[in-house]
Amino acid sequence: MSQLAEVTGISRAQLTRLIAVLEKRNLVERRHNADNRRVVNVYGTEHGKKSNP
Repeated sequence: MSQLAEVTGISRAQLTRLIAVLEKRNLVERRHNADNRRVVNVYGTEHGKKSNP
């Protein structure tokens, strides 16, 4: 999430809120990294991929 916030140029707090909204819309999902539970990866869902023009 920190890397994504840095790349997009928005704060981690704003990114967290944005990702929460996208999750509610079933566009993305967050998964904890199996090797390091502190790392959270964000993935596009099939629904989200189909929604992208």
